[in-house]
Amino acid sequence: MTSRRTHLFLSLSLLLALSLCFALLPAQALAAGDFDTPRELEVLSESPAPVFRSGGEITVYFRDDLNWGSPHVYYWDDPPEWPGVAMTYSINDYGETVYWAKIPAGTTGIIFNGANGLQTVDITEGIVDGAMWYPNGEQEGNAYRVEYVAPSQQPASEPSTQQPSEEPQTEAYYLIGTMTGWDSDDAYVLSPVDGFDGEYAICGVALTTDSQFKVVMVKDGGKYWFPDGMGNNYGENGEILAAGTYNVYFRPNYDGGDDWFYNCIYVDGPLDGPTEEPTEEPSVEPSEEPTEPVFDDPDFTLPKDIKSIEASAFEGADMSVVYIPDGCESIGANAFRYCANLRQIRIPASVTAIDQTAFTGCEDVVVFGAENSRAQEIADYYSFTFIAENS
Repeated sequence: MTSRRTHLFLSLSLLLALSLCFALLPAQALAAGDFDTPRELEVLSESPAPVFRSGGEITVYFRDDLNWGSPHVYYWDDPPEWPGVAMTYSINDYGETVYWAKIPAGTTGIIFNGANGLQTVDITEGIVDGAMWYPNGEQEGNAYRVEYVAPSQQPASEPSTQQPSEEPQTEAYYLIGTMTGWDSDDAYVLSPVDGFDGEYAICGVALTTDSQFKVVMVKDGGKYWFPDGMGNNYGENGEILAAGTYNVYFRPNYDGGDDWFYNCIYVDGPLDGPTEEPTEEPSVEPSEEPTEPVFDDPDFTLPKDIKSIEASAFEGADMSVVYIPDGCESIGANAFRYCANLRQIRIPASVTAIDQTAFTGCEDVVVFGAENSRAQEIADYYSFTFIAENS
């Protein structure tokens, strides 16, 4: 019979063996709830730390000194669709009208742009939270240079969309353009048209062939342009064919119809016929007959083999007397647009196609050509003087 001492020895040996087995088990056999010793916590802290993407937003400011109206801010490297983010109107602690918007932190470039098509140069420096820019009136190409105001010079208050607690402003529509210096003028306010819901008008507006304009809704300090976007001023593409007095109609819901400019502007006139600057009557003896103009020596003669004058070929050129040789067949759109010094042009009978906009912005031109020709038609269209050759 085994002794009590022998049983006790075997029990102690078994316990020692089991303890050694548990001590030699691999670390991954431990359950998640077993990490509760200082050594085990230290091992966990050595694992790779989570990586967070940099982000956040910054607030940038734009002072609309040139009345661009409804400014937007376009930014990159992850750009929104042009024209970018609409900016919010507020008044800062200095009493200045300022627009602001939040853009992604880390933005590397911005462009402020207005509803009237104006914009700033590319801004790639100083883009930090609280920075402000404003156009200084100088241009670089088609874009305006800017002045920079550091965040330290900004008011400490947060931007607010709350308007001054004055009596509420109502919306008003203005004709804004070259005749108003692109600013709202009370003399050019449009009034509702009786019997035509949603239609406004202003009557008796003096316009010239160089006039350009849009309609602007001014509401609670903000400006909203019709039509919106770049390159769509009324008159920019020769819509005003003669100087005179006009009635201008406007429908802000863009429901004017196909014969309305961008479905929102309609111009009726000239109501009193084309107007011209008064000229002094020449003093001639009663017995003398007035003489017709004589074609002067040309300062610009086209090549003899030219067949077509392309669109905008001489737009804005400084030329006075132009000779087009026989054999030329066509003159394209805006070919002589805004040639302010053009006085005489000879158009041969071979030219049978002349675009109606070819002489937009030209005044008091004498056209020499064949009777009953396209040249005579275009001269009559622009109220130019026409002299028939060989008559």
